[in-house]
This record gives sequence, C-alpha cells and structure tokens, in this order.
Amino acid sequence: MWEKKRWDIQSTVYAFAAIQTGMIEPEPDGSTNFEFVVMHEDGVQRLVLARGPEHFAWLKSKVEALVLLIEAGLHTWPKQDNHALCSPKWCSAWDFCKGASGITY
Repeated sequence: MWEKKRWDIQSTVYAFAAIQTGMIEPEPDGSTNFEFVVMHEDGVQRLVLARGPEHFAWLKSKVEALVLLIEAGLHTWPKQDNHALCSPKWCSAWDFCKGASGITY
C-alpha cells in the first residue's frame, strides 16, 4: 500500500498527537510507527507506517495554511477531489459541490 505510505494523513496526525500528549515516547530521531489494522472478508490486514519529524513538519505546514484560510474569512475554499471519499456515497456535500456540475459515477 504505497498510497498510504505516501499520502496518509491519519497516521501522521495520530502519531504526532500521541507524541505531543505523552501517550508514546518517540525514537531518538523523533520518529514512531503507526499501525493500521483493517478487518475485511479475506481476514486481517496490518500495515505499519513510519512517521517522523519530516512528516510532522509537513503536517504543521498544512495546518498553518488552513488557519490562514479560516482567518481570511473566505466564502469559497479550494476544492480537492483526489480521493475515493469525494463521492456521493461518502460526502454529504456532494450535491452542492462536485455533484452540482453534473458528474455522476
């Protein structure tokens, strides 16, 4: 699952929060592992992702950009549709966001 390794935000946020709150002690280099455990019809799948200071720096950068958008009081925000959750099945805003353009799947 190279996609999770490259783009997953959940592992970065959870690992960062666990370190910051003292729930876990990071390695001397500031890194830690995050383990996904997914149950499905074929059994259990485990995926361990390493997360460290470089991931946490990127997370901080993303959050700072969001804070600036919030503080700007914008009426419209940038849109992203690069994930499976951007769909009528998963997003309650679909009908007045991407779905409003007439796209169907």
